[in-house]
Order: sequence, then structure tokens, then C-alpha cells
Amino acid sequence: MNSTLYTVNPQKDAAGCERDGILPQYVGIISQDHESKFYNYGTAHATCGSHLLRELRGLFELQKIPWADDMRQFISNMNKHKNSDLASGRDKCDPKILRFFEKGFDDLLASGRMALAEHEKELGQDELRKMINRLTKFKDCYLLFIRDYRAPFTNNLAERDLRPDKTKQKVSGCFRSWHGFQVFARIRSFFSSVKKRSGNLFNSAFSILLSDPVLQ
Repeated sequence: MNSTLYTVNPQKDAAGCERDGILPQYVGIISQDHESKFYNYGTAHATCGSHLLRELRGLFELQKIPWADDMRQFISNMNKHKNSDLASGRDKCDPKILRFFEKGFDDLLASGRMALAEHEKELGQDELRKMINRLTKFKDCYLLFIRDYRAPFTNNLAERDLRPDKTKQKVSGCFRSWHGFQVFARIRSFFSSVKKRSGNLFNSAFSILLSDPVLQ
């Protein structure tokens, strides 16, 4: 990813996606945080594995559910295998290994359902039920990163891009005008994109003042 585009909308809803006009026209893989509105766009979805790992860790550490740690380690191992393949120049998972991973994922879901049935009224079982249902329904989205190496395991890059703005919102407060907010978003988009392309921020800003194109 070598570009950033910030947009401004009054609410975090599907109407904002439609107004932006980006996702409705996008054809390809969308890496996202398991937000229902995003599943309406793109041709495939790589639901963020980092978010899933954090949720599974919470189920294990807070709710004391051993199954969650087993699933967390299994998914982490899949990602390690993919990273090893990529480092070795491989662009896809070996079919036999992929079948092993898919069977392991299904087996863990089956063992989770058994644990749910055996300890239905214990602490954390409602959270476990929701997690198993989600991983079952969105299995293809959570496994896309290992099935198709073009799909990222995480969307943490987008999270990092947003973090300074969320900090500004919490510490400095909101903008005085909607127009100012929009201008800020355009400026942030420009500098973030220049940085991702290893450009010189000062020279790029000076070029803009001279009406010279920077981002091609």
C-alpha cells in the first residue's frame, strides 16, 4: 500500500461509504475489522487476523477459556508459515499444507462446539458461542490470508494511519468548522501518501505551492 485517503463523514455508517464513492467502485480484496457494512463491497474480504488474536487472547485470559488460546496459537502458526513462505519467495501455500490448516481450523471449531455443549452455563460461554458462530459464518474471510497470499493478515497499517487523528480528537478536541475538517483530511492524505512513497515531505509541500504535481 503506497497511498492514504482520509475522508470526512458525520457518522461511521454505510451512507458515508456511499458518499465517498470509493468502496462502491472498488474491485478486489478488502482488509477490514469485521464491520458488517464493508462486506457489501469488494470481491473478497480478508478479515483482520490481529483483531481476532486480541479477542481470543481476551477470551483466554479474562474468561479462562482454553479453547481460545488453542485457536489463537493455531492462527498465529498459519501466519508464521505464510511469512516464512513469503520470505522464501513463495507466492502461495502448498496445497497439502493448506488442506492441513483448513482441517485444523474445522477441527478446532468442532472442539469448541463440544466445549460449549459440555459447559453451557459456565462463565464466558456466551462470548465463546458468539466467537464460534462468527468463525463458522465468516470462515472464508478469516482464512483468505492463507488461501491467497495477496490478502493481508492484518489491516493494522490503516489503524496506525488513523491513530494520530484519534489522538488529536481526544486531546485537542474537534474542528471548528466542517470545511476545516475536510481541508485537514486532504492535507493528511497528501503527507501520509508522500511518506509511504519515501518522498521528501518538505520538498513535496514546496512543489505543491509551485503547482507542480507530486503524486502521480
